[in-house]
Amino acid sequence: MKRKKPKVIVEKGLEPLTISLGGLLLISSWCAYRVNHHTLSVLNTLSNGESLALVISDRGISADSAKDQDALAEATKGLTAAHTESLVLFVACAIIAIGLFWRVWKSRG
Repeated sequence: MKRKKPKVIVEKGLEPLTISLGGLLLISSWCAYRVNHHTLSVLNTLSNGESLALVISDRGISADSAKDQDALAEATKGLTAAHTESLVLFVACAIIAIGLFWRVWKSRG
């Protein structure tokens, strides 16, 4: 008797889960790049050769010159953006992990 060859089933198109995981991977990669960019910008601003003379008061931290005040504002804005984007990155990576776990769980049985 001849053995029959098993038929190979080829899916047509992409599954929605695959598309969503690809999209989330793209988003998380973009967020990682932006966090890196913002933190590098803040580090460059704060480690500038010119020293920042800061004044700490009840209203927060301020600088003694307009240039230093602008640099401090940019550093604060960069850190705030890095914080927000790192949260987005965390959520995207968590969703990817859940999606992959779900896919493996469903394929097992």
